[in-house]
Amino acid sequence: LWATADGNIVNGANSLTPTINESGTYIFTVNYGIDCSISDEIIVNSIAIPNIELTGDLEICEGENTTVSLNATYDSVEWSTNETSNSITVSGGNYNVTVMTDGCTNSENFTIVEIPLPAIELGPDLVICENETATLNAGAIVN
Repeated sequence: LWATADGNIVNGANSLTPTINESGTYIFTVNYGIDCSISDEIIVNSIAIPNIELTGDLEICEGENTTVSLNATYDSVEWSTNETSNSITVSGGNYNVTVMTDGCTNSENFTIVEIPLPAIELGPDLVICENETATLNAGAIVN
């Protein structure tokens, strides 16, 4: 029933609904009567899945925000924050972006890691007299 000049029939070549996985020309032929047949063909073009490359800092200091951007233009963009632009400003957490080009979609999950600020304690303010010295002590920095 089904044949191909340059495609690939994964399974179902002898059924009405074959499965394919490549671009190509697919020909459907029905034999009837003694020596009669009719054929039609369909051309299938494969479109690449859009590539996603994110730019921006994926590690930030605690309490800060970062802007994450896509490196290309797509027919549509949707971030897990419901934004639809090519970039978003976010704080630490888990996010997702889904893009579509020519009807093909791709998604990518990413995490913005917040690096905790270390604890710093310098102690009370000091007063020194002119021409005296004092030693400052930053103590231990605790992460």
